[in-house]
Amino acid sequence: HWQGRLDCNMKCNKYFREQLLIKLDQPIVIGLDEVDSIFPYPEVAKEFFKLLRAWHVDGKSGNTQIWGKLKFVITHSQEVYASLPLELNQSPFNVGVDIQLPEFDQTQVQTLAQRHGRMWQEEQVQQLMGLVGGHPYLVRKALFEMARGGITWEKFFKQATTDAGMYYAHLHRHLSYLRT
Repeated sequence: HWQGRLDCNMKCNKYFREQLLIKLDQPIVIGLDEVDSIFPYPEVAKEFFKLLRAWHVDGKSGNTQIWGKLKFVITHSQEVYASLPLELNQSPFNVGVDIQLPEFDQTQVQTLAQRHGRMWQEEQVQQLMGLVGGHPYLVRKALFEMARGGITWEKFFKQATTDAGMYYAHLHRHLSYLRT
């Protein structure tokens, strides 16, 4: 299926249509988590997202018998259009249902910390929330880095708001918004 002169998207399209979807009796949901991890590779990201959008459009148009069986759940923690300029009619991010994750409250941050193996006192949760509020991406990033041993509590608070901190890209993206 991958032999021949077709480009990657056309080969993938053909494979999904002829080898997967045609054989399904019911719809399938494909979950794509943390798709923002491919934003730094714009050539790949643009082609991949263009493919997802084409499948969505095919599923909604006259070709629902095949492509209507394919559904996606796409998660990302960065603003898409700030990170990766996509043409509106080639983006999978402006179709479907958009669900914004609300800010975490103190209990949710405590629970998430426990799930990351952190047995924090209430004061530690309050300190983190004093810095990042309940912002899901920022809370999760801090907990993940601490849990994997990438940074200590002390180093995190010392560097968090500096160019050496883990929030460097996030802070500079917002700085660029303020400058424009």
